[in-house]
Amino acid sequence: MTSADNLVLRVAGRPVGRYVTRPELPARLAPRPYLHPVTTLAGTAVTEVGPADHAHHLGVGVAVPD
Repeated sequence: MTSADNLVLRVAGRPVGRYVTRPELPARLAPRPYLHPVTTLAGTAVTEVGPADHAHHLGVGVAVPD
């Protein structure tokens, strides 16, 4: 664990993801909890936050419509 707003996920003691519970993002990006970076055990990142064509995509997350 790193802080109240960020949790580190570990496998066999190695960090493989960070859970961001309170992202500081503009409202237009619908801030919500997400996992990023998610990495392989070798350290290769497999997620992105805000790619150019989908700025609202935040790593691994779940969005529930109203």
